[in-house]
Amino acid sequence: MKPFIDTDEIWDLLDHTKPDRVRVKETIAKSLEKNRLTLEETALLINATETDLVEEIKQGARELKKTNLWEPNRFIRSFIHRQQMHQ
Repeated sequence: MKPFIDTDEIWDLLDHTKPDRVRVKETIAKSLEKNRLTLEETALLINATETDLVEEIKQGARELKKTNLWEPNRFIRSFIHRQQMHQ
């Protein structure tokens, strides 16, 4: 059985994907829109080394974390509210 994860592909992308400012910024924007990133796009972010780009990546991650934490809480509050209305 062939493994689900192709480690050779992952290492190849990590070893050979060269980030440039435009593509990194486009990838950050894509992630903030909550679109799934490709392996190559993920490698772009991992391989970014310029201080300002790394900070933008971290800031984007913080923003995503806030929205992802907020949405489940909103769902839970909505669920509790509905439960209380039906009691």
